Amino acid sequence: MKKIFFLSIINISVFITSCKKELDQKPLSSATTETFYRSPSDFLQATNAVYQSLHDYPVRLANLSEIRSDNIYGVSVTVRDWDPINDFSPGIAANAYVEEAWSADFNGIFKANTLLDQLNKNGSYVGSDALATRFQAEARFLRAFFYFDLVRYFGKVPLIDHPLTPTESNTVGRSAVADVYQLIISDLQFAIEHLPTTYFFDNDNTAKSVDVGRATKYAAEAELALVYMTRSGPTYGIEGPGLGLNEWSLAVPLLDDI
Repeated sequence: MKKIFFLSIINISVFITSCKKELDQKPLSSATTETFYRSPSDFLQATNAVYQSLHDYPVRLANLSEIRSDNIYGVSVTVRDWDPINDFSPGIAANAYVEEAWSADFNGIFKANTLLDQLNKNGSYVGSDALATRFQAEARFLRAFFYFDLVRYFGKVPLIDHPLTPTESNTVGRSAVADVYQLIISDLQFAIEHLPTTYFFDNDNTAKSVDVGRATKYAAEAELALVYMTRSGPTYGIEGPGLGLNEWSLAVPLLDDI
């Protein structure tokens, strides 16, 4: 009887220990930031995810910019979301296109910051210093792109250059436009220095690389030139994208190089 009792105790102890070990595991079916970045393909997927935030950018550009110009005659039979934008109506903060611009750009910035953070922590898993540097340059180019989009629409915006928790993000206020531009210019200068000039494998303009279409040095130069020209515009007495800095001469060599 005692033997059976002791065997039962041992079995229960093993069972409890086994259950504790099993329940303490991270789910294998879902990746987390801490477990995902472990191979070159993981970093490639993360880089592609930052590009994905550009998906609706052409539509945004039409609805928030071009529709107010003489290039588009925006007329609706029924009231559409672009009507108050087209009509220069005040109080459009809750407009669907305005909300999309804010959320999509900051989602892209979050993805870029996460990728940059993981390259700093786990960049050795990329397997190549050159490829890791290229991923970093692509992420910084895209972060600058998203911030430049934001500053042209909203002026002062929260300046975030590293991953934040939701609680931390709620405490971040809007930064001065000049400070946002400082990050944009720094990111684009890094991109110009480290991005390739082309992803073609030969000189006959035949695409022979799956990477064709990614950001290049010339894309970064074009974006930086546009930044300098935008900063050169008048302030109109608001905290907007124009700073009246007369930086046209800084844009010229970039455009000449392109």
